[in-house]
Amino acid sequence: MQTKRLTPWPALPRSTWDYTYAYRVVTSKPDGSIDQTIVLSGDTSLYDGMEEVYAGADILLHEAYSYDPKTNPYDAKAPITVSYMNAFHTSTEQLAGVLKKLALSQMNSRQ
Repeated sequence: MQTKRLTPWPALPRSTWDYTYAYRVVTSKPDGSIDQTIVLSGDTSLYDGMEEVYAGADILLHEAYSYDPKTNPYDAKAPITVSYMNAFHTSTEQLAGVLKKLALSQMNSRQ
């Protein structure tokens, strides 16, 4: 497998960093045809264009959190808040919503 194309996509400003990035890597087979598309998300919350970056990915690696101080004793002791997590990270529920939209749009485009 050989990298055919690497595209960085700016995501959202995050904390003290100017931006985080998602990377879309397109690999090729020995004959030069496209093999797989791999997307690695930045450490980010939801952002405009996320669905565009993730569309058609064969493999997606995305950091997500499941912060629940009501049911998880570790989260209850953590010195962070839900608003902080939502501002700078993606929850498992938010990521599931994005993936559901992508799955529906891909199913509709195949019909």
